[in-house]
Amino acid sequence: MVKQPVEPRPAAGKRAGEAPRLISVVLPAWTEAETMAELLSRIRAVLEPRARAIEILVVVPSREDPTAAVAEAGGARVLVQGSPGYGRALRE
Repeated sequence: MVKQPVEPRPAAGKRAGEAPRLISVVLPAWTEAETMAELLSRIRAVLEPRARAIEILVVVPSREDPTAAVAEAGGARVLVQGSPGYGRALRE
């Protein structure tokens, strides 16, 4: 069964069809340097027409992971985890 995309409801105080001011994307990533540039490009292609601004936060376990450099070169903001784990990456 293929799920159809759900059309989001406008936020309180917004008119239907009006783009949200900001969409934030949080990407926990580890050893994803090879695919990060393409992923960032695809995210932008999908979100830029739908929002006034987007921010992409890439959470890595260490600055030594090459994913951090690729993400920064692609315009993402990189955050280094204080504690390991997917759940912590989303909370931090």
